[in-house]
Amino acid sequence: EEKIGTNPFIRDSDFNGVRDDVEDLDFDGLTNYAEFLLNTSALKADSDDDGLTDFYEVVMTSTNPSRFDSFSKNGFSDGFLDQDADNLTNIQEQEFGTHPYKEDSDDDGVSDYGEIFVFGSDPLSSFVPPSDLKENNDSPVLLEFSNTNIGASLKLFSSERLVTVGSNIL
Repeated sequence: EEKIGTNPFIRDSDFNGVRDDVEDLDFDGLTNYAEFLLNTSALKADSDDDGLTDFYEVVMTSTNPSRFDSFSKNGFSDGFLDQDADNLTNIQEQEFGTHPYKEDSDDDGVSDYGEIFVFGSDPLSSFVPPSDLKENNDSPVLLEFSNTNIGASLKLFSSERLVTVGSNIL
Protein backbone atom coordinates (compact mmCIF):
# COMPACT_ATOMS: atom_id res chain seq x y z
CA GLU A 1 0.00 0.00 0.00
CA GLU A 2 2.95 2.31 0.53
CA LYS A 3 3.83 1.94 -3.19
CA ILE A 4 0.52 3.46 -4.23
CA GLY A 5 0.23 5.98 -1.42
CA THR A 6 -2.56 4.38 0.56
CA ASN A 7 -2.60 3.78 4.31
CA PRO A 8 -2.85 0.08 5.29
CA PHE A 9 -4.61 1.03 8.53
CA ILE A 10 -7.41 3.00 6.84
CA ARG A 11 -9.86 1.31 4.44
CA ASP A 12 -10.42 4.55 2.48
CA SER A 13 -7.16 6.53 2.56
CA ASP A 14 -8.45 9.43 0.48
CA PHE A 15 -11.83 9.54 2.23
CA ASN A 16 -13.76 9.58 -1.05
CA GLY A 17 -16.23 6.90 0.03
CA VAL A 18 -14.58 4.11 -1.96
CA ARG A 19 -12.43 1.47 -0.25
CA ASP A 20 -8.82 1.50 -1.44
CA ASP A 21 -8.94 -2.13 -2.61
CA VAL A 22 -11.85 -1.50 -5.02
CA GLU A 23 -10.59 1.85 -6.31
CA ASP A 24 -8.89 2.06 -9.70
CA LEU A 25 -6.14 4.63 -9.24
CA ASP A 26 -4.78 4.38 -12.79
CA PHE A 27 -8.24 4.23 -14.46
CA ASP A 28 -7.37 1.13 -16.50
CA GLY A 29 -10.47 -0.83 -15.49
CA LEU A 30 -8.76 -3.03 -12.88
CA THR A 31 -9.22 -2.45 -9.17
CA ASN A 32 -6.18 -1.86 -6.97
CA TYR A 33 -6.71 -5.33 -5.50
CA ALA A 34 -6.77 -6.93 -8.96
CA GLU A 35 -3.57 -5.05 -9.82
CA PHE A 36 -1.99 -6.45 -6.63
CA LEU A 37 -3.03 -10.02 -7.52
CA LEU A 38 -1.75 -9.64 -11.12
CA ASN A 39 1.48 -8.00 -9.97
CA THR A 40 0.81 -4.94 -12.13
CA SER A 41 1.07 -1.27 -11.25
CA ALA A 42 -1.98 0.34 -9.67
CA LEU A 43 -0.56 3.71 -10.72
CA LYS A 44 0.10 2.95 -14.40
CA ALA A 45 -2.64 1.89 -16.84
CA ASP A 46 -0.13 0.00 -19.02
CA SER A 47 2.25 -1.70 -16.61
CA ASP A 48 4.45 -3.32 -19.28
CA ASP A 49 4.50 -0.39 -21.75
CA ASP A 50 3.24 -2.48 -24.69
CA GLY A 51 0.54 -0.01 -25.72
CA LEU A 52 -2.36 -1.98 -24.17
CA THR A 53 -4.03 -1.21 -20.86
CA ASP A 54 -3.70 -3.86 -18.19
CA PHE A 55 -7.48 -4.37 -18.28
CA TYR A 56 -7.47 -4.89 -22.07
CA GLU A 57 -4.70 -7.47 -21.79
CA VAL A 58 -6.47 -9.42 -19.05
CA VAL A 59 -10.01 -9.27 -20.46
CA MET A 60 -9.64 -9.00 -24.24
CA THR A 61 -6.29 -10.33 -25.50
CA SER A 62 -5.39 -12.83 -22.77
CA THR A 63 -1.84 -11.47 -22.82
CA ASN A 64 0.20 -10.92 -19.68
CA PRO A 65 -0.10 -7.30 -18.48
CA SER A 66 3.27 -7.65 -16.73
CA ARG A 67 5.16 -8.78 -19.86
CA PHE A 68 5.87 -6.61 -22.90
CA ASP A 69 6.07 -9.76 -25.06
CA SER A 70 3.76 -12.44 -23.66
CA PHE A 71 3.86 -15.11 -26.36
CA SER A 72 6.72 -15.06 -28.81
CA LYS A 73 9.45 -13.74 -26.53
CA ASN A 74 11.04 -12.21 -29.63
CA GLY A 75 10.93 -8.66 -28.29
CA PHE A 76 7.80 -7.59 -30.17
CA SER A 77 5.14 -5.84 -28.12
CA ASP A 78 1.83 -7.59 -27.39
CA GLY A 79 0.29 -4.42 -28.77
CA PHE A 80 1.62 -5.18 -32.25
CA LEU A 81 0.17 -8.71 -32.42
CA ASP A 82 -2.71 -9.36 -34.83
CA GLN A 83 -4.39 -12.36 -33.23
CA ASP A 84 -7.36 -12.53 -35.64
CA ALA A 85 -5.36 -11.81 -38.82
CA ASP A 86 -7.58 -8.86 -39.81
CA ASN A 87 -4.62 -6.52 -40.39
CA LEU A 88 -5.35 -4.56 -37.19
CA THR A 89 -2.86 -4.70 -34.34
CA ASN A 90 -4.06 -5.19 -30.78
CA ILE A 91 -3.37 -1.49 -30.19
CA GLN A 92 -5.68 -0.61 -33.10
CA GLU A 93 -8.31 -3.11 -31.91
CA GLN A 94 -8.22 -1.44 -28.47
CA GLU A 95 -8.44 2.03 -30.03
CA PHE A 96 -11.39 1.17 -32.28
CA GLY A 97 -13.15 -1.05 -29.72
CA THR A 98 -13.11 -4.07 -32.03
CA HIS A 99 -12.58 -7.66 -30.89
CA PRO A 100 -8.96 -8.83 -31.10
CA TYR A 101 -10.00 -12.45 -31.80
CA LYS A 102 -12.72 -11.72 -34.41
CA GLU A 103 -11.79 -10.57 -37.91
CA ASP A 104 -15.31 -9.15 -38.26
CA SER A 105 -16.47 -7.82 -34.87
CA ASP A 106 -20.04 -7.09 -35.97
CA ASP A 107 -20.46 -10.26 -38.10
CA ASP A 108 -21.64 -8.38 -41.19
CA GLY A 109 -19.24 -10.08 -43.62
CA VAL A 110 -16.87 -7.10 -43.89
CA SER A 111 -13.61 -7.28 -41.91
CA ASP A 112 -12.92 -4.70 -39.24
CA TYR A 113 -9.99 -3.46 -41.31
CA GLY A 114 -12.19 -3.10 -44.40
CA GLU A 115 -14.83 -1.16 -42.52
CA ILE A 116 -12.35 1.22 -40.89
CA PHE A 117 -9.78 1.85 -43.62
CA VAL A 118 -11.57 1.02 -46.87
CA PHE A 119 -15.21 2.00 -46.40
CA GLY A 120 -15.01 4.34 -43.41
CA SER A 121 -17.91 2.53 -41.74
CA ASP A 122 -18.37 1.51 -38.12
CA PRO A 123 -16.81 -1.92 -37.45
CA LEU A 124 -19.15 -2.35 -34.49
CA SER A 125 -22.34 -1.79 -36.49
CA SER A 126 -23.39 -3.81 -39.53
CA PHE A 127 -22.13 -2.30 -42.78
CA VAL A 128 -24.67 -0.22 -44.70
CA PRO A 129 -23.75 0.46 -48.34
CA PRO A 130 -23.57 4.10 -49.48
CA SER A 131 -27.00 5.63 -50.14
CA ASP A 132 -26.15 6.62 -53.74
CA LEU A 133 -26.20 2.92 -54.66
CA LYS A 134 -29.86 2.66 -53.74
CA GLU A 135 -31.98 3.46 -56.78
CA ASN A 136 -35.75 3.20 -56.85
CA ASN A 137 -35.74 1.76 -53.32
CA ASP A 138 -33.52 -1.00 -54.67
CA SER A 139 -31.39 -2.38 -51.82
CA PRO A 140 -27.89 -3.39 -52.87
CA VAL A 141 -26.97 -6.99 -52.26
CA LEU A 142 -23.45 -7.84 -51.14
CA LEU A 143 -21.95 -10.16 -53.71
CA GLU A 144 -18.31 -10.23 -52.77
CA PHE A 145 -15.90 -8.73 -50.31
CA SER A 146 -12.20 -9.33 -50.56
CA ASN A 147 -9.51 -8.12 -48.22
CA THR A 148 -5.93 -9.03 -48.96
CA ASN A 149 -2.54 -7.65 -48.07
CA ILE A 150 -2.51 -5.67 -51.31
CA GLY A 151 -6.02 -4.25 -51.35
CA ALA A 152 -9.69 -4.52 -50.59
CA SER A 153 -12.85 -4.18 -52.62
CA LEU A 154 -16.57 -4.61 -52.25
CA LYS A 155 -18.84 -5.66 -55.10
CA LEU A 156 -22.54 -4.95 -54.93
CA PHE A 157 -25.36 -5.84 -57.27
CA SER A 158 -27.80 -2.96 -57.61
CA SER A 159 -30.41 -2.15 -60.24
CA GLU A 160 -29.30 -5.08 -62.35
CA ARG A 161 -25.72 -3.85 -62.58
CA LEU A 162 -22.50 -4.75 -60.84
CA VAL A 163 -20.88 -1.92 -58.90
CA THR A 164 -17.45 -1.98 -57.29
CA VAL A 165 -17.24 0.25 -54.26
CA GLY A 166 -14.16 1.28 -52.36
CA SER A 167 -11.49 -0.50 -54.32
CA ASN A 168 -8.34 0.37 -52.46
CA ILE A 169 -4.74 -0.64 -53.07
CA LEU A 170 -2.81 -0.56 -49.80
